[in-house]
Amino acid sequence: MDIPRTNPNSLYIDPDLGRIALPTAFTTSISYPNQAIRRAINGEVGIFVAKQKRPIYREGILQRYDTIWASVSHNERVDAGADYQAKQVFAGGSSPAAPSATVYFNVIAIANGTLTKAKGDQSLGSTSASVTTNEYTTIGLSRATANSPVGGDYTAPSTLGGTFSQNIAKTFTASGSGTAYGAGIFNSTTVASSILYVEDNFSSTAVLISGDTLTVTVTVSN
Repeated sequence: MDIPRTNPNSLYIDPDLGRIALPTAFTTSISYPNQAIRRAINGEVGIFVAKQKRPIYREGILQRYDTIWASVSHNERVDAGADYQAKQVFAGGSSPAAPSATVYFNVIAIANGTLTKAKGDQSLGSTSASVTTNEYTTIGLSRATANSPVGGDYTAPSTLGGTFSQNIAKTFTASGSGTAYGAGIFNSTTVASSILYVEDNFSSTAVLISGDTLTVTVTVSN
């Protein structure tokens, strides 16, 4: 994997936040010739980028949206997500049967409280499957399919054996007041039998009022 030492590859270039590079822990795990061998990172590489914008009106006319909060954090892939990914790509995984149809991880859910993350989670912050205990189901923050089209926002590897990245993004518009604590990716807007792929808490909370937008972009690199 070719990663410049002084200019890490960008996972995502945001129009408001600018260039968002690979996590430092990843770039420092790469070994270079004539240098000591560094420990390889044990985990997938990916980030959550979240932005809150508030509408600004003048004489009752919408003028613009101002960014009032932003978060960049690492996503955490759970066992269920890894297992299903192995099924989709290799017909593998720990369960005996491969999925009967291709279902994409392109649904984003917003956490309504701080997530206690665990590798065995099957719902946001919960090891129970098909529950919405820790996710919004109201005020415009209910889980929803990403804005990006299937296959969109894909960056191909630049070198043989290099990494690719895939962005999954959704903009939510709050219809009431609430606090967003984190997010996760699922493979269905239907809660029953949906599969969690990755989840994470935001670096801080976003306190929303009606009319605010919350854009969550998840970047996964492999």
